[in-house]
Amino acid sequence: MSRIGRRAIPLANGVAVAISGDTLTARGPLGEVSVKIPAGVNVRIDSDQVTVEPEIGASPGAWGLARTIIANAVEGVSKEFERRLFVVGVGYRAEADGSKLTLSVGHSHPVTIEADRGVTFAVEPAITLPGKKDNYPAIPVVVKGVNKEAVGDYAAKVRAVKPPEPYLWKGIRYQNERMRTDKAGKTAK
Repeated sequence: MSRIGRRAIPLANGVAVAISGDTLTARGPLGEVSVKIPAGVNVRIDSDQVTVEPEIGASPGAWGLARTIIANAVEGVSKEFERRLFVVGVGYRAEADGSKLTLSVGHSHPVTIEADRGVTFAVEPAITLPGKKDNYPAIPVVVKGVNKEAVGDYAAKVRAVKPPEPYLWKGIRYQNERMRTDKAGKTAK
């Protein structure tokens, strides 16, 4: 039995769910998300909740996966998902214009990332992060959207532009990412 799959998904006020074939569509105050339901599960929609049940002989992993995918869709249309990153480094800049993010992070040219699937970018005023390094200014970049998978994809694309390096911690990193520290110079044998 899947502990995750057994739990019912409560529907928030203003959220409507419909099934068409193997696609579930959730509509809410913040938008609409359509997700594909994995094979091997049956989805039942009641007035205030959605339940997922496995077909006989189906994998319990598919049961829990289907429940999590549907729960993320239902949660996303009532409350946006967000992922925070920090652009850390002297002279590094970030500018956001809705679904377009421009990063100047030490490359010979600015890097532009354009999002779709309802994902937007926001840049907040620079802050100083606590830590033992040189306290470079950190520019918070927020990736928001109703689709959790799309938010994670675009956050990963932003981080991939300039991953953090382990010596001076410069680069783009997630908010709570643990930084592995390397000491400068040769390692002792």
